[in-house]
Amino acid sequence: MRLFLESDSEVKVRQKANPWFTGDHIKSFIVDQQVAYVGGMNIGREYRYDWHDMMMELRGPVVDKLAREFDISWRHAGPLGDLGYLAGRASSLEARNQERGYPLRLLLTGLGNYEIYNAQIEAIRRAQNHIYIQNAYFTDDRMLRELVFARRRGVDVRVVVPMETDHGPITRSNVLAANVMLENGIRVYIYPGFSHVKAAIYDGWACLGSANFDRLSLRLNRELNIASSDSGLVEQLQQQLFDVDFQASPELTEPIPDRWVDHLVELVSDYLF
Repeated sequence: MRLFLESDSEVKVRQKANPWFTGDHIKSFIVDQQVAYVGGMNIGREYRYDWHDMMMELRGPVVDKLAREFDISWRHAGPLGDLGYLAGRASSLEARNQERGYPLRLLLTGLGNYEIYNAQIEAIRRAQNHIYIQNAYFTDDRMLRELVFARRRGVDVRVVVPMETDHGPITRSNVLAANVMLENGIRVYIYPGFSHVKAAIYDGWACLGSANFDRLSLRLNRELNIASSDSGLVEQLQQQLFDVDFQASPELTEPIPDRWVDHLVELVSDYLF
């Protein structure tokens, strides 16, 4: 891919190393420092034609923050490596005048930085009315346990999850997670196809972006989510994504048959994915 992009062009490409089995899972596009697109989509045929996925178009001061994160990543992948990363972190960010729009917050995951994980755990614990989640990879046991606790205190918890994913072990792990949720009163909707969307609404707070509900996304990989409590944004996300997908996805009413090997696969998946 790098050779293809650089061949007979002026495209600059840097490949990032993946030390300690971590990776950069962020998907961001920044155009002229004015417009940014972030979400779950990679550049590939299946994302455009086959899978259910979502990106957000962003403008305003948040684009400057996204551009800074890209610059840090670009420097880190350069010849200076960690020194380039430190230099990027030390650089200042000029504040742009606030424009009309939604108040947004960037949440990041990286080694030692679990903003996406911690914010969503706290959101689950504080929820009093409803929790709506759509995610393709549901392997984090603590997140699942907190959702069960939320349901037990009366919160309306609904989850949209695909039963067929691009990773066989995750597919079987999703089966076990769906059964646990169903047994504990959580409403589970099986998306008809592969949904790669990563989005959630906790009462009046929305969180969406690149992070899965798995160990890699919540603790190891570089991830980027956007969060907001703006009522207009939350309502738009519910109407355009969750209401549509709840209607299109059959609700699970009986446990899905599992196998003894699924429990072994799930144990391994907890540490690999």
